[in-house]
Amino acid sequence: MPGRPEHRLASWFVAFAADREAPSGLPEGAEELVSLVALERAQLDEVVRVERRLADGLGRQLATGAGPADLRAGALSCGLEPESTFVAVVAGLTGLRTPPDLTVAVLEEALRAVSAHAAVTQLPDQTVLGLVTAPPEVDVPGALRAAADALAPGLGTGRLSIGVSAPATGVATLPGAVAEARHAHRSAHGRTAVVCSTELASHQLLLARVPADAREAFRDRLLGPLIAYDRAHDADLVRTLGEFLDCGGSWSRCAERLHVHVNTLRYRISRVETLTGRDLTRFEDRVDFFLALRLSR
Repeated sequence: MPGRPEHRLASWFVAFAADREAPSGLPEGAEELVSLVALERAQLDEVVRVERRLADGLGRQLATGAGPADLRAGALSCGLEPESTFVAVVAGLTGLRTPPDLTVAVLEEALRAVSAHAAVTQLPDQTVLGLVTAPPEVDVPGALRAAADALAPGLGTGRLSIGVSAPATGVATLPGAVAEARHAHRSAHGRTAVVCSTELASHQLLLARVPADAREAFRDRLLGPLIAYDRAHDADLVRTLGEFLDCGGSWSRCAERLHVHVNTLRYRISRVETLTGRDLTRFEDRVDFFLALRLSR
């Protein structure tokens, strides 16, 4: 039997009560019992392999920017209702010499305490993504904190960090939810840490909720003319703009950082304004450029 019900991480063992000392050989029927247990284990392992293969497909769709139709099909293949309320979870387990699949198994077990409907896949950067559907009254971050606390004694020198998105309804919102969870994961510090995006305040979370095509259009509309000018004239307008904003609009500090004369800097900024039709003395235009530059990273 498993270490505990539905526990996939522990090895299996068979225990039985006896009213006398164990015989020197195997009891009658023991071999058959062990064979039945091994068959059950093999069947469950095959289910896990199929579930992970389907989850990997959904993960690839998210990584390549698939559209809502493809995401809908991917979610359905994983047993997730496309119009459900999703929570994205990104987890990392570092500091241990363990196979990469261990983090997948850890997150699978943790999410099982939240909902029976979840898909878990490994991301290219070795972190693990989990997508779970749960009713609004379920405290997903709280359940994950309880799971992390339970695992803490066995981590040794390892570190488990988990980022959780805010609830998002429908598959079209999944890319934004994943971006939120990634940002929260990067903010998780400590040996075992669970951070929810709702605990953070950042323009990155705001941008994460904007559809990818809208983000690209916004970035290209503002920075496209500058990128094209830089390529055609071997100029440095995009970098100049970034440094100018980082310096809070200080001409002297920005010129010193770029190692150019203030007049040269003023000329570059005037070219930025001419090419984009924006006015960098306006706070609103500075904010737009700041966000566009962040989107280009």
